[in-house]
Amino acid sequence: MHAPSSSQSRRISPAGVLRASDAKHPIIFRVVAAVPLVGIGLQHLLKVEGAEINNILTPFFASFGLDETLGDGFEAFVNLNGYAATVTEVVAGVLLLLGLFTRPAAVLAMGVMAVAFFTHLRIDWPNEPPFVISLVVLAAAGYLLIKGAGRWSADRKLFNAPTVPGD
Repeated sequence: MHAPSSSQSRRISPAGVLRASDAKHPIIFRVVAAVPLVGIGLQHLLKVEGAEINNILTPFFASFGLDETLGDGFEAFVNLNGYAATVTEVVAGVLLLLGLFTRPAAVLAMGVMAVAFFTHLRIDWPNEPPFVISLVVLAAAGYLLIKGAGRWSADRKLFNAPTVPGD
């Protein structure tokens, strides 16, 4: 076996980031990450009682003194963050479920769930520890970030070049 020359060295192109592996099991991780994201995002979007995101974010941001720092702009700041988090949860969840743009969607999911984990630890702990969902989604999305969407995904259909026999 010989070492690859500089022209043969492995490069990752932007399309290469979206390639999916041939494995079948990533669909399990996609469902595990996507279902809570979409469910929680829809609860926030529909303002289900107890799931209003602004009721969670207001004390979180206030705990850092942002209510005093931002003054009258504090409510707009909380609303903007609430909408951004909600849209990100739903969009990332749907993309992960479809296996479309899986790695970028996993990064979005991990970001939102890291903030959710930290928020719940700071605000609810120890009375209501829903942070376990955040950890599960973080772990599943981290796996998908590394391994990709797998065989049964839109990424595989769209971004994997067909294999040529003897290549």
